[in-house]
Amino acid sequence: MLVTVDDAGRTDPVFKPLDVVRWESLSVDAGDCDSGYDMLDRLSQRIELLSEENGDIPMALRIHVNGESPAQDEIMSDTERWLNEIRALAIDAGNGQIWVEKVKFDLSPPLSGRLLKKADGALGELLNLFDELQNDPQGTLHLLDELQDLQRRLPRELRVELEQDDGVEDWLKHLMAQVKPMLVRRLLKKGVQS
Repeated sequence: MLVTVDDAGRTDPVFKPLDVVRWESLSVDAGDCDSGYDMLDRLSQRIELLSEENGDIPMALRIHVNGESPAQDEIMSDTERWLNEIRALAIDAGNGQIWVEKVKFDLSPPLSGRLLKKADGALGELLNLFDELQNDPQGTLHLLDELQDLQRRLPRELRVELEQDDGVEDWLKHLMAQVKPMLVRRLLKKGVQS
């Protein structure tokens, strides 16, 4: 902040931005997006607003796309494509001043709550298992032990990213939140009786 002094000796604080690059984090709820293009439209509007707010200052942007979305299958089946679409969108919407540092997709398919509450049989057992694991820290630790071999087989880059971002326990909880609706949806498509 700069302070100016007028002829009468009064001071007037003036804000003058001194940064040359800005860092922004943007969370987008794709809950009611029916397609990946709907998600891009919503994201485009948000990026254009950020671009207007920041003027000509270059920006690094981290994007988190989340929600229970009908577009989950379309987006999660080809995340590389949608990542590239988002990067191209940011370049266009930000007039070349926005660089997308990272995109995190945290989407799940919408599920009928009534259907899941009445589920029994194989589907009911699966849902109960997920509930137990999510609510039992000891069960989560046991699952982590079971997955140690898999974790050792991951490429070094993924292990480092895993340790830096959220930690293994948070990663596992996030993974279970994604896997549960995906498994339920696939089982329902295959006609597993609930």
